[in-house]
Amino acid sequence: MMKTIIEFKWLIIATIEFVVIIAFLLGKKRKKQLQPIHENITKSKGSSVNMDELMRDINLSEELYKKLSRLYHPDRFVGTEFQEESLKLFQRIQESKTNYGELVNIQEDAITIFKRKKL
Repeated sequence: MMKTIIEFKWLIIATIEFVVIIAFLLGKKRKKQLQPIHENITKSKGSSVNMDELMRDINLSEELYKKLSRLYHPDRFVGTEFQEESLKLFQRIQESKTNYGELVNIQEDAITIFKRKKL
């Protein structure tokens, strides 16, 4: 039995080294992954970002953007008295594509501009 252990000692040593190296690498990998997540969590607690407003902007702005860009596209008003106003509105719409609050303000401005011109 002792002779068998001595003959295979290189195999036993290699296996132990392999297990130790794998355990070390797995432990090191987990530590790296958890550290940035923890840092991000602690940093985000002190931030001044309003998540409700951010989510509203993300979810609602796309639909309103499409609606406004269709309604006030300059190609719809070529040769009319609204051509310049629609171009300015369309540029503002393009600039604030993901800002829901600004898109609502643009919509209100557009309604007042077009009502005033029609009268």
